[in-house]
Amino acid sequence: MKPEVEASIRAEWRAARARPGAAGGGFQVAGDVYNDSELAERERHLVFARAWLPICRASQVEAPGSYRTADLAGTPIAVVRSLGSGQLRAFLNVCPHRGNQLLRAAEGSLADRDGVVACAYHGAAFDAGGQDEGDRQRPFGAMVPGSGGFQGSELGCLEALAVESHWGWVWVRRSGTMSLADFLGEELADELAGWDLLRAALHRSHSFEGAFDWKVGVEAFLESMHLPTIHRRTAAPLLDHMATAQAQLGSHSRMSTPFRMPGAYGPDGLLGSAAAEAGVGLFPGLNEVQRTSNFSYLLFPSTVLNLLPTHFTLFRILPLGLERCRVEYELYAAPTSTPAQAAYVDSLDPGYLQLLDEDLDNLAWIQRGVRHGDRPLLTLTSQERRILHFRETLAAWMA
Repeated sequence: MKPEVEASIRAEWRAARARPGAAGGGFQVAGDVYNDSELAERERHLVFARAWLPICRASQVEAPGSYRTADLAGTPIAVVRSLGSGQLRAFLNVCPHRGNQLLRAAEGSLADRDGVVACAYHGAAFDAGGQDEGDRQRPFGAMVPGSGGFQGSELGCLEALAVESHWGWVWVRRSGTMSLADFLGEELADELAGWDLLRAALHRSHSFEGAFDWKVGVEAFLESMHLPTIHRRTAAPLLDHMATAQAQLGSHSRMSTPFRMPGAYGPDGLLGSAAAEAGVGLFPGLNEVQRTSNFSYLLFPSTVLNLLPTHFTLFRILPLGLERCRVEYELYAAPTSTPAQAAYVDSLDPGYLQLLDEDLDNLAWIQRGVRHGDRPLLTLTSQERRILHFRETLAAWMA
């Protein structure tokens, strides 16, 4: 993080503490966008299909032939590691014959099938990166001649998707031309460098279904005003929610909320002592601001990184249909080498599950409240300006 960015965060903390509460702003956003079926389809095709989305850790598809499947806003996709070149490949997980989903397990290996994916419906088989293209003389995803009684290439190929590995995650984009580097942007890359995202290990993961629109879920991560009410016994005693600093980073955004005790993650601090006793240190690349506050980034459209000095979490909020979404939570920290380090990281998981439980219960009530669109405009305060930026970005992507 550049020194001038660190200085601006400190200045915003001071200014926020001097303001009487969350007054000001007076922004208004549409309140009837959470249950519109036509809008949901446009979001699926114009946003989730064109944005780069982190699907899994690269380590989860490290072995030749290993694969992972995912559902991206109703679109089934798969990522596979080539048996031949070791190259990452991604494809639409749909048979071009009758639309059957090809790979049905969440993870697995094609190594014992020579990299071939076969459709369970009529037996058509496709080369999903089993060997180098030059070795097999077939393009990626081409149909295996004669499989399922089909001849030649009459079914064509699987639909290949753009895929890259970055920060230790596998990112996929179904359509569009924007590179991953341009999508993330230099500012975001600079600010995230201190947490060593590439080396971090995935320690815990959970998935929940929410009875609310995906935007309701995303917007809950874009402000800290609800800490003393929804999280009054969990996060509120730790974070100075009124001193939040915010920034727009292209399509993405950042929020930094200082700890109420600046030395909270010090070796004798409330949160740092347990880590120190377990032999878990702070990420070495962090500056003073990053060591004394909670950083939360929205990676547009719906991935949230929540970063603390010893660990971080990732949340994906993905639409499942009208007024339904899936919330995926993952806990990351540096790789552990002792039982004490592993126990410390494990001890963090229940607290995050409790925070999520508090949020998920409240978000379902928001969905009920906005269901009928009786309040066409919702009013935001200055502390909620990241929601305004999110809405404006969403509109720009769909324009």
